[in-house]
Amino acid sequence: MSGVVITASGVDASANNIGLVLPYASNCEAFGILGGTTARSQKNYALGKADFVLVGSPTISANSVQFVNATKWLQTSVAEADDMTFVVVCSAAKQNAYLITNTGTTRPGNNAAYPLGLQLRAISQGGSPTNNLLGSTVGRYDGTLLGTATGVGTPSLVRVASAGHRCATLRMTESTGVLKTNDLTAGDSSTVTDTTGVRDKCGNFRVGCSYLSGSLTDNVDILGFAIYSEALSDENLTLVYNWFKTYYARRGISI
Repeated sequence: MSGVVITASGVDASANNIGLVLPYASNCEAFGILGGTTARSQKNYALGKADFVLVGSPTISANSVQFVNATKWLQTSVAEADDMTFVVVCSAAKQNAYLITNTGTTRPGNNAAYPLGLQLRAISQGGSPTNNLLGSTVGRYDGTLLGTATGVGTPSLVRVASAGHRCATLRMTESTGVLKTNDLTAGDSSTVTDTTGVRDKCGNFRVGCSYLSGSLTDNVDILGFAIYSEALSDENLTLVYNWFKTYYARRGISI
């Protein structure tokens, strides 16, 4: 009896023991499918990249992990590059939560380093029972050693909290200063352009958590995510989104 082996050109899935391969894998630094077990939730399916660490014992469900800002999160070893893309599949419920972010002092003597981050937050930091604000932020400073960073953010996309899930994304293109937030589930986006000063690059990225405590301390349920050291084109972002849609549809989850 003979068989046929079909190999996709340019794809090596030998290290990927359950066969999870994104349709666009170039410059993919992290790719997680969360839930089920601790081992599965800590697995980085981006080929050749370091696995993750669950910090603070977040709650693991069948298809997601529930994180709590500054308390329970998933730690990656992904550093901030000039160009970045985050793709996050998360609950659509009201929450104050950074989906993916980083921070950390990058200039001696200055504790005001400003993170690159994608977040959902309630209006007035918890003042609304029905709405979320989805947006992205990036930090810039004047280039001096002790210069204070300030945040540049995309206009917020107002989301009505509801049952279900959404796929949110951030894309940063340093050469043009363009920062863009997409809600791929809703099909809308917002953009800001700023090339002033110097990009305030920070520490490695966390999923489901800000480094900062305070008012942003709600839970967030995240199903899956990908981090690229590249600003994906609309075409490639759609490819990745459609992969996540198909993957979760097979589990009865619509995004």
